[in-house]
Amino acid sequence: MVHRQFRSLVCAALVAVATTGRADESAPGAGWKASPLFATPLVDLDIRMKDSAWQALSLQSMETPKLYAEASIQTKSGTWRHVGVKLKGSYGSFQSAGERPGLTLHFDKFKGARDFAGLTRLHLNNGAQDDSRLNEWIGSELARAAKVPAGRATHAWLTLQGQDRGLYVVRESYSPEFLTQWFGAPGKGDLYDAATGGDLRPGMEKDQGDEGDDAHLKELIAACENPDPEARRIALEAVADLPAWRSLIVAEVLLGHWDGYALAANNYRLYRRPLDGRFVFILHGMDQILGDPDAPVYPGFQGMAARALAGIPGEMEAYSAEVRRQALTVWGSADWVDRIRSRAGALAAAVSRHDETQAAEIRRLGGELEERFLSRRLRVTQAAMHPPQRLNLDRGGRVLLSEGWYSGEESGCEFLAPEARDVHRVWSLRSDQGTEASWRQTVWLTPGSYRFSAIIRTTDVVAA
Repeated sequence: MVHRQFRSLVCAALVAVATTGRADESAPGAGWKASPLFATPLVDLDIRMKDSAWQALSLQSMETPKLYAEASIQTKSGTWRHVGVKLKGSYGSFQSAGERPGLTLHFDKFKGARDFAGLTRLHLNNGAQDDSRLNEWIGSELARAAKVPAGRATHAWLTLQGQDRGLYVVRESYSPEFLTQWFGAPGKGDLYDAATGGDLRPGMEKDQGDEGDDAHLKELIAACENPDPEARRIALEAVADLPAWRSLIVAEVLLGHWDGYALAANNYRLYRRPLDGRFVFILHGMDQILGDPDAPVYPGFQGMAARALAGIPGEMEAYSAEVRRQALTVWGSADWVDRIRSRAGALAAAVSRHDETQAAEIRRLGGELEERFLSRRLRVTQAAMHPPQRLNLDRGGRVLLSEGWYSGEESGCEFLAPEARDVHRVWSLRSDQGTEASWRQTVWLTPGSYRFSAIIRTTDVVAA
């Protein structure tokens, strides 16, 4: 089944044509439960367990059931006993207990346990796909500032069973406490886990809720697959929080989260709110974000729910408005670069107590993250200021793109636009150095085949 979805055309009229198929602790509301853990750049964790528990943990693989082993955790502020520890991770990140494993820590699993800095569960990610260990943190901060559900993040230096395992990302779990703060009490609705990936489907693994009850999920899938756009809208509004879906999809797209739900049907959690029975998504797995500054802001989608939403009446305008909100009011805040620099510096200073070489690398990669963020912010700001325009085709299916062009930012290049009175509409670029400058326009296309035609004249252009 094919749904209408976002497709955009960005025309770079020089030598190419391209088509595109500060967060605070109160982000979810005034009652957010603060935790001192996330105000700390680095916590030292020493996890130890009995030999029998260690042997059981060592037998776990990505395919086998991951059962909790009982352990103790020591930090500079005390010792936590009876803590549940199990391996975590999927393709690209899973490592065995003898390597640098990802871990889930459960502080309420065994009798006699107590919470850790106000939290009952935490995840330790090994950063196998992010050498800076900063992607998850900045992704979470940007999402939470946009009021999009995401777990908080910080860092830890891990000693496991007497061996130094190095720097880890600490991420908040989707515990009942987390779900309550974002979606209301009691925080015990159905929580679906995509596990090793894949789109919405009956029989999805549940982290929480009745494993045998798929009725509500099947209703959601049926709503997404409704072929009539208006009927689909009505069906989706009955079972889903569509503004929340839209905000999360835009957050993923702006972050360049190519491995998330909207763009890959991967790395997500799906939650059914007990208060009203509506489904919402939770951001997950942001260790590979901000990789391509020019990633489309109005892309085609892979996730079933994202495609279904994109094809309902009025969604293009609503999506564009949400892009503008997040790009200008969240990403446009002046302090993000300072925050990245401050966080990277504080983390590097703390890591230097363990490994000066890695501390220097964090400083370098922190600088790269600043540049990646600024490059991406420029692109999303341009997209927010120039949303896709609908085409009014003539009877022959043609349209003259005589308005709506904007310049791609490029230093050392002069952009010359035609005057309103000019009969011949000519957009010019002048540069005395190598450049990738362009004139751009984004238009809204329904599925089909299109041909872009233009007359281009060059003077003294030499191929690189």
